Amino acid sequence: MFKLLKKTLSVSVLSGAFGILSVDNIFADKSYRDASLTTTATQHPIRFSKSKQLLLKDNDGQHRATDAHIQLSYTEKPTAKRVQRLEYDPAGWHNYRFKYEKSNGKISKEWLFNRGHLVGYQFSGLNDEAKNLVPETAYLNAGALKNTNFSNKTSMLYYEKHLANWLKKNKSYRLDY
Repeated sequence: MFKLLKKTLSVSVLSGAFGILSVDNIFADKSYRDASLTTTATQHPIRFSKSKQLLLKDNDGQHRATDAHIQLSYTEKPTAKRVQRLEYDPAGWHNYRFKYEKSNGKISKEWLFNRGHLVGYQFSGLNDEAKNLVPETAYLNAGALKNTNFSNKTSMLYYEKHLANWLKKNKSYRLDY
């Protein structure tokens, strides 16, 4: 019994010592920072106008979409049906298909990423515009891994749907998004 206790105590002391040693050696390595990537987008208000305005900033030096701003009324929303298949691959676009277990125990496969619009198609009418597309997880974009979940408050779709509903109920107002 004493030998087992001695062995356990030795392992505990050694693992504690290694833990303390490793904590002392941890520090933030700032050598990875690239000064060219630290610029921030600045937004400027769009002057009020009685016509639709859409501003898309130019892509940055890494070809990433940076900023979008729109003002419109309900009657200025696009009416054309959106083409589902996007052709443009935004900077950083890599898609992965992964397996997961559904609540019923079955294994399913889904894509991890979507091409997300900075200003949703239902407002801008732009589908394959490089200045308006960014890679984002399917869950962030649509609120679900498969299809859409309009009630998921952590998704873009939830807010876009509410803004579209507000615009429909307030046809004499303008949305500034």
